[in-house]
Amino acid sequence: MSTAIAKIDIWDPAVLGQPKSFAKILDTARDHDESEGQPTPLLLEFARQVQAHAVANPDEFPNYLDFVDWVQGRELAILSLEVTYRGDYESMVVFLVETASHLGLVVLLEDWMMAWLPGGQVLPKTKAGDWDELKRLVNTDDPEQPRTLKKFRSLVEPTLLPLLAREGFKLDETRCKPDDMYLIYSREVEGVSEKQSIGLSYGDLRGCFFTRLSVEIFSEKVWSIYQEFDFSKISERVFHANVDAFFASSTEWYKGMSIKEKILEQKRQLEEGILPVVNMAKKIQGLDYLMNAPDTRLGKKLRSFFYLPHCAIVAWLAGNPRFDELVVELDAAKLMGGGANRMPMMQGEFQKLVQYLNDEVEPLV
Repeated sequence: MSTAIAKIDIWDPAVLGQPKSFAKILDTARDHDESEGQPTPLLLEFARQVQAHAVANPDEFPNYLDFVDWVQGRELAILSLEVTYRGDYESMVVFLVETASHLGLVVLLEDWMMAWLPGGQVLPKTKAGDWDELKRLVNTDDPEQPRTLKKFRSLVEPTLLPLLAREGFKLDETRCKPDDMYLIYSREVEGVSEKQSIGLSYGDLRGCFFTRLSVEIFSEKVWSIYQEFDFSKISERVFHANVDAFFASSTEWYKGMSIKEKILEQKRQLEEGILPVVNMAKKIQGLDYLMNAPDTRLGKKLRSFFYLPHCAIVAWLAGNPRFDELVVELDAAKLMGGGANRMPMMQGEFQKLVQYLNDEVEPLV
């Protein structure tokens, strides 16, 4: 997920003046964007207060632990800070703006079309109500409005993790750390898909917290055949798919939902989409159905992308009676997709695979 950036411009009115309107503040910032200057005592005091707060709250302000040194090294009249739209960014913006304006500095947040005069007056005045509401929100402990991604995660996990544990999935610490925001839970099972993984990622899109589920299936039998050919070796997975491959929903389904609604929807997606898929994929016939049935949303997606060769291998091992028909479909799909495997398929590697399956490989059923 990309993270957009909000730029906060701060300056000492003793150096650049104190405009009386938002338009004048905007002009000052643009006119002096590259103007040289040294940090004034007020700017240095601002840096000291921000750094002290960061040291006391390192999880919330990890980029400001050496803020004083950074400000002292600046040689521009305007101090420009970048805040990414992730985690508790609203609290960070409120703290930076309040600290600067109370010290007597001028602040501009052009992305929000807002500015603050020394003492905290908001310009334009019509934005004052919005600013007061934001300050109220960042100072509330309402569980329906978690202020950090970490807090949001703590609300989600009590619902989703027991479902994963019930099915034997454990945190895969060979692939992630417990405090990561992209976590992988894996299990080993008997059957054609010896290892299965479910990904659970936490994200923040401009303050809108969300989770996203994904599934991976691994099979030594399928991989042992696949690797004999000149296809892409970027992954040993039989397939990987995000939750939108199972549901006809937008990848931004979480917009407009309350925290409770988001959690319940993820529970539904896990129970009705991901878990039935991984359980079905234990057997080759189930894996074949998921990947090659003509009417499954997941199958249609897989048969138009990187996993074209995998679909053919699974179909053959499962004794799929539609194998010849599938070969025609998969071979034609390379013209429109195939991802990293498009070029090998265009160069005839797929036909070599099909011939090898017919000549050398016995179906499992």
